[in-house]
Amino acid sequence: MFLIPGIDETLRRNASAIVSTDNDLLAHFSSEKVRPKSVVKVEVNEMFLHCTKAFARSKLWNTASRVERSLFPPLDTMIDEQLDLD
Repeated sequence: MFLIPGIDETLRRNASAIVSTDNDLLAHFSSEKVRPKSVVKVEVNEMFLHCTKAFARSKLWNTASRVERSLFPPLDTMIDEQLDLD
């Protein structure tokens, strides 16, 4: 799902992805200073535009409806809880 702040329409894509270390791909995405160790290769199967109804109702881009970040646990805590790791 692709979201752009301030834009209510969304772009959803169904795709598969693999991590690749193919030399040609690595060379293509290299800069003058950095060569990536791997790239994510995405093959899009379908793409859909979605209307604005859900975002309009959610007030997602309305700054008055935002939750203070300090009310949430740190990202690593959320990941640990989701993965149920010890």
